[in-house]
Amino acid sequence: MVLDRFGDHVVVCDADTDVVPVFIAHGQWVGMVNNPYAIVIVTLIDIHERGTGGDA
Repeated sequence: MVLDRFGDHVVVCDADTDVVPVFIAHGQWVGMVNNPYAIVIVTLIDIHERGTGGDA
């Protein structure tokens, strides 16, 4: 298992599964993606930040 950080966001990559949970660094749930390195992560983070008043 590997934690990968994208700014304030953390993704949890596990070799046993393709599903990747995404969290804010302090633990708030953001969502799931099917590929840890897909552009989907950037989109998911952008949507989350817009919905919660972040800097995006």
